[in-house]
Amino acid sequence: MGIIDGRIVQDSDGKNIVDNLSTVKTNVSDLTNGKLGTSIKKSVQTTQGRFWQGSTEQINTTIGGEERQVKTTPTAFKKRIVLIGSSSAQGNGVADYTTSSFWALLKAKLEPKGYEILNRGFSADDTGKGIERFYRDVVTANPDYVILSFTIGNEGIVSATDKYVTYNQFKNNILKMCYMTKQIGAVPIVMTQAPTKSFTKEIYNYAQKFNSELEALGIHAVDWSGAVDAMTGDGKPILSIMYDNVHYNEAAHVEIANAFPPTLFDRVGFESGSYLTTQKGYINYNTPISQTPIYYDITDITTFTAFMRFRKSTAETASFMSFSNGIRTFMDGSGYVLWNDNVSGNIQADAKNYADNAWHSIAVSYSPIDQKVKIYMDGVLKFTTTSTVVPTRWTVGGRSGSNFTFKNGDVKDLALYRTRLTDTRIMQMHQGTFTQTSLEIYSPCHDKNIAAGMPLINLAPTTVNLRVDATETSLTSPSNPTI
Repeated sequence: MGIIDGRIVQDSDGKNIVDNLSTVKTNVSDLTNGKLGTSIKKSVQTTQGRFWQGSTEQINTTIGGEERQVKTTPTAFKKRIVLIGSSSAQGNGVADYTTSSFWALLKAKLEPKGYEILNRGFSADDTGKGIERFYRDVVTANPDYVILSFTIGNEGIVSATDKYVTYNQFKNNILKMCYMTKQIGAVPIVMTQAPTKSFTKEIYNYAQKFNSELEALGIHAVDWSGAVDAMTGDGKPILSIMYDNVHYNEAAHVEIANAFPPTLFDRVGFESGSYLTTQKGYINYNTPISQTPIYYDITDITTFTAFMRFRKSTAETASFMSFSNGIRTFMDGSGYVLWNDNVSGNIQADAKNYADNAWHSIAVSYSPIDQKVKIYMDGVLKFTTTSTVVPTRWTVGGRSGSNFTFKNGDVKDLALYRTRLTDTRIMQMHQGTFTQTSLEIYSPCHDKNIAAGMPLINLAPTTVNLRVDATETSLTSPSNPTI
């Protein structure tokens, strides 16, 4: 064996050796620098000039001529949410976006639950620019969930000659980013389109069409439209919550943050976001023992829509739903529907006998911004008033402090939303279709195991439940229901 110029040229058996010591040194240097085979550790900068600018390291390799990020297993459990969008996502319209914007409020709620929230909002971005920086600003953060918060207004629909073309571009780019999110193993959550002062009725219709198509495709969504929509039919927002023509003020950001169910992220990775439909089955109210036969203790729900289906044959004073002690809607001795906000007394909402042994639905929606209460019967708006409602406990069929419970009747399809639904959405619920957007609870009442203190089945993408009161033993479920 000999060594010439640092090269081993022959081993003890006379066999040629081609190892080069300098090559070995180079390989060791590669390992030190993070290179392994064709993979190499790479520093990637996020978009610069932003409050969240920075860089991160990732391992990249080339497969089939395409550079890919190598997915690695973390050494500690994490739950990371990345928000990408435009100016409202960034936090424009509030005095301090680090504390008062909807994402900052959401961050304050979810961090104690072990979630990390990173904001990648960029003012004036459209979906094309979002796609362009997706791999730079989102993928580098290794998210588990990606919230997409772009607006159709930034897409240029207001000035577009052919708004349908702009609409399709916006929708297709959002779907592309949803697909990109799934490719990296994360869950996409899309925020719905909300009106601004620049909206016309035509643009508003396109925005609502997008929201409907999004839900039909099974993508999870959060509704900021219901939090700011004046619901007047002309496509205008509640004017008091506008910071300027296209941005919302701090009051609106509170409602947008509250439109996120706090336990949404615990469930969205395991189920589809498509429409839920009414099931066969119902719960029979015999003679309830408790004043609150079925209830849910509310957490930070401010804007809301509550819905139930009922059947009753005897007209008598009987509670439908209450939202705090005394604020409720109920039936009187004529079978009519009444509202009481605990201030103005009993107000007749609909003078029709609903105790006719037929199935009916009732829905109540509310916004703390314009303080409008709306009551719908069988999907049709029947009553509007102004009240102050601070919901603390949603009870079905009774309320604390009253013995006028819902007796000898049936209930089903109990739904509670963290947003105000449009007239169209409420009619869809009456017809049996429930959107999951900002849905806190949907209990179809097809439970077969009903016992005191037990939770009811909840099909919404959350981990909360309506509960049967701990003393309640009179609720039953028919084994072979007709509906």
